[in-house]
Amino acid sequence: MKSKGISPEIKRALLNVAYPLIAFAVILAVWAIAAAAMGNTVLLPYPGEVIKRFFTLHGESGFWQALGMTTGRILETFAISLAISLAAALAGALWKPFDRIMAPVNTVLRAAPTMAVILLAMLWIEYEQAPVLIGFLVAYPVMYTAFHSAFTGIPKELTEMAKVYDVPVKDRITGIYLPMTMPAVFDTSRTAVSLTVKVVIAAEVLAYVRESMGLQMLAANREFDVAALMAWTVLAIVLSFVLEGVIIVVKKLWEARR
Repeated sequence: MKSKGISPEIKRALLNVAYPLIAFAVILAVWAIAAAAMGNTVLLPYPGEVIKRFFTLHGESGFWQALGMTTGRILETFAISLAISLAAALAGALWKPFDRIMAPVNTVLRAAPTMAVILLAMLWIEYEQAPVLIGFLVAYPVMYTAFHSAFTGIPKELTEMAKVYDVPVKDRITGIYLPMTMPAVFDTSRTAVSLTVKVVIAAEVLAYVRESMGLQMLAANREFDVAALMAWTVLAIVLSFVLEGVIIVVKKLWEARR
């Protein structure tokens, strides 16, 4: 009697866990080798030292305020960018003149250097709000372009049939456009939220925003505390992974309800 092998579902789940762990191990190995080759733990600490510092950050003064405020700015930026880009892309798909009007605006926003956007935003508004505006200006054109491509990629047969039968615009949006483009919306959102994390924290550094992860990184840099700087960087990466994970879970729940 033949013994049953591992089911494809379990094998897939194991591989999904194994591959990231292998990648993480390779990164740590390369990091450790580089630190040993440099021989200066002040400039490049060993992974163990940074990981140890990472797990002690929560006990430092201002940690929770910085993490909470930065997370709030990231979520605010992402929500604004998602709502406006989704609405604008849908409007552009339904009404071609709107897309033509927005095309040069999106081109300018994509081409504008991020550093220039940050510096200009710091002149226009208060430093506390600058990261939100900067994050929006960077994330919006990326999301708009992806969403618009998804909307215009819907088979013309469906959209033409909806016009022939005079289906109301509201029903077309809820019955055709959104259901057929949600996978692209979720996938784009994963990329956009990671981009938002990077841009918002970078803006916090340059704008000297109080109670922020960016300011904590800047303080560690000024004190030449490389281990702390790298620990805060690891925290930003973890935060990005967590936010992407939330989007994946929401996508899975949406797919399960279809």
